[in-house]
Amino acid sequence: MSQIVTINGKPLDLDWEPSLKVGTPPLWRPPININSRMVHGVTINGYDYPPCPSSTVLYLPGLPGQGATIWDRSKEGNDGTIDGAVWKRLPSGLWYLDYDGLDDFTTISNDATLNFAGLDFSMLVWAYLYVTGEYDGIIGKGAPHGASTNPGYQIVNDDRGGNNKIVFSIADDTDRRQSELANAPYVNAWHLYIMSHDHDGTSRFYIDEAEVGSNANAFTGGGVTNASDFEIGRRTAPLEGSNGKCLVARPRVLRGIAVSAETVTNIYQQERHLVGR
Repeated sequence: MSQIVTINGKPLDLDWEPSLKVGTPPLWRPPININSRMVHGVTINGYDYPPCPSSTVLYLPGLPGQGATIWDRSKEGNDGTIDGAVWKRLPSGLWYLDYDGLDDFTTISNDATLNFAGLDFSMLVWAYLYVTGEYDGIIGKGAPHGASTNPGYQIVNDDRGGNNKIVFSIADDTDRRQSELANAPYVNAWHLYIMSHDHDGTSRFYIDEAEVGSNANAFTGGGVTNASDFEIGRRTAPLEGSNGKCLVARPRVLRGIAVSAETVTNIYQQERHLVGR
């Protein structure tokens, strides 16, 4: 039985609240009100709360029992609204959301912190993908895979026909950077998917700790920014739909930072045990 308390109106599971330590940047520890005393961070059962790097603008570690809301643990308050997806838990204690590929999704409303005009950023997510024969939207904001003039960033599992590929896409309103790779080695298992966007250099894409693609950037438009919501479990506007059958855990977005290969390895090695890898 989990021990769940509420701090600053948000739930905390005392039995499982792992720290995320990525080396740099330093952990951001906002004020927390405990017994009418403001403290800048707290350690419970040996774990730091909240476990967010200072650059985090979205961090959804997950905890059920809060109705249709999944709480953002970053300082930005980008809470998500769950529509149909079901909470489940791995033997490690990690909570995740199960999306049925039909009509389940989670929406985080469009916010300036999730748009990146002239900025580096990184998106990370643990996901379990399936062979579906469909176009499965997994996570992202906007629909750059649809056309180079759709600015945004997303990860999809394009399992239609002979495509059978995982696609990482980043675009502004003039150009798109994209990497595709066969999905066969990755379906039916948990993997860590990461896009690391260096606005002035290279966009790099990782699965687990391996770099699986990269593109030199030449964006000249308005930046990786749009009016779409950030969504999990389906493709977002302007090509809304394509619900993805997938399991998703610990999605997060870092603003102003393109995570390095060393940081990717550190995160993967610290978290792999949570999904049994």
